[in-house]
This record gives sequence, structure tokens and C-alpha cells, in this order.
Amino acid sequence: RVRIGGGAGCETADSGEDVVVEYRTLASSVYTLITTLAHDGYTTAKTVTLALPAGAQTSATYIRWRQLSNSGSSLDEWALDHVRISASAYNRHHTIQFQ
Repeated sequence: RVRIGGGAGCETADSGEDVVVEYRTLASSVYTLITTLAHDGYTTAKTVTLALPAGAQTSATYIRWRQLSNSGSSLDEWALDHVRISASAYNRHHTIQFQ
């Protein structure tokens, strides 16, 4: 599950203070965008399920979440909870799932 701002004692994230999900493979030092989680779309915890792009379906892939900008060290809290990365051996459909 993902939440951006909106918690107790937390300032709501401002425009441009989105969280991105990115990946890179062991063969690269450059991260590639999977998706952008908009600052105003996750003020309450929500489950998000994303398909892992074909380029990320390797035996050594790094996944990261980061906020592109923020209003300061005591503002713009965001949270990830129950992160699960899974793949089906039967249909080779890979997913990133936040629970």
C-alpha cells in the first residue's frame, strides 16, 4: 500500500512532490521509470499493482521508490507497507504488488 501525505501531523504533499517507482538492471547504472504516483492520488493508503516492464524482467533487477522533491525534512511524509514482488512460473507474468 502507498500513502503520500495526509497522515496525522503530516502536511499534504504539494504539486510536483510525487513518488516515482523505477528500476535498473545489474548491467546498467541508469534507472528507468515504471510509474509516477501523483502527490494528490494517495492521501489515504491504497493498494497499487504494477506490471514489471519486459526490460526489468531479469535475474538481477533493482526496484526503487523515491520522492522527486519535497517541502523540507519535517514535511511530505509518505509510506510503503506490505511490498510484494512476485512472478508466476506458469505464465511468466511478472508484477510488482504493493499491499
